[in-house]
Amino acid sequence: KAENANYEDATATYSLEVTPAQVTVTANNKTKAYGTSDPAFDATVDGTIGKDTVDYSITRAAGENVGTYTITPAGEKDQGNYSVTYKTGTLTITKADAKLNQVTPTDYSGVYDGKAHGTAATATITEGTKISYKVGSGEWTETVPTILNVGKENITVKAENANYEDATATYSLEVTPAQAVVTAKTLSKVYGTKDPELTAEVSGLVNNEGAEKIVYTLSRAKGEKAGTYTITPLGEKNQGNYSVTYKTGIFTIKKASATDNEVTANLYSGTYDGQPHSITANAAKVGSTLYYSTDQNKWSAEAPEYTDVTAAKTVYVKAVNSNYEDAFGSATVTI
Repeated sequence: KAENANYEDATATYSLEVTPAQVTVTANNKTKAYGTSDPAFDATVDGTIGKDTVDYSITRAAGENVGTYTITPAGEKDQGNYSVTYKTGTLTITKADAKLNQVTPTDYSGVYDGKAHGTAATATITEGTKISYKVGSGEWTETVPTILNVGKENITVKAENANYEDATATYSLEVTPAQAVVTAKTLSKVYGTKDPELTAEVSGLVNNEGAEKIVYTLSRAKGEKAGTYTITPLGEKNQGNYSVTYKTGIFTIKKASATDNEVTANLYSGTYDGQPHSITANAAKVGSTLYYSTDQNKWSAEAPEYTDVTAAKTVYVKAVNSNYEDAFGSATVTI
């Protein structure tokens, strides 16, 4: 109202209005590692004046596995001089350190035995964990690697779990050669006959494997006289799953029968003539040495001789030959 002594009073109407200020409550993003406690949740408030505050609470979506979860601030929209808007944030649960889900493989080293060897690896966390294997630079597979034959395989094993970083480890499978022995068999023949077939025995083979697994040759030292000769097996040392050792044998050429070196002894019978006389003898085989005796105990390379009149004296003769049994004969000297 306007009052003036010279005028009628003048009046008018109007209004005063204050609208709420706009405030935004935005949940702050958070992270944590799987298996740990939630961090403290908070929010950023934009739009308040001075020391003014607004009321709100914060919750997050339920869940503990690796992933993202909504963080939700909530409260009244109208709070005194403010109109409040709420914006969500994100809680990210990251994978836990691989050290918390270690994978443990088992090395194998053994001598070839004809069997496959290999052991599945284990992980600290079993639930939800997948274990895979890679041989050398090959492909990943869930099949547990094994080794059968001689050699060495280097293997990488991996434990995968949605809530943990991948855990890896390396190990090896190794098979060393079994020890096989080829031993030449002892053989013999009689002097002057053909050699028998040379043979050998193979020992140390496993898993009922046959001797054909080992390749070798056989030969003997040259010579055809009565005596002993070495039989030698030869072959590669490393043959597949075996390390082969070779052992010699003995080949014996036995003396032929004495009947094959017959002794012919010729008697002497004559009238006294003042000259020494003895028997004469020879052996069937060249190279024989003749020895003489009157008692079959003492032998001499010289035949005994008789000069004076005597009744029949028996002279024994022996043929010695390295390739024959000793042959014997006898004849008499009568003067």
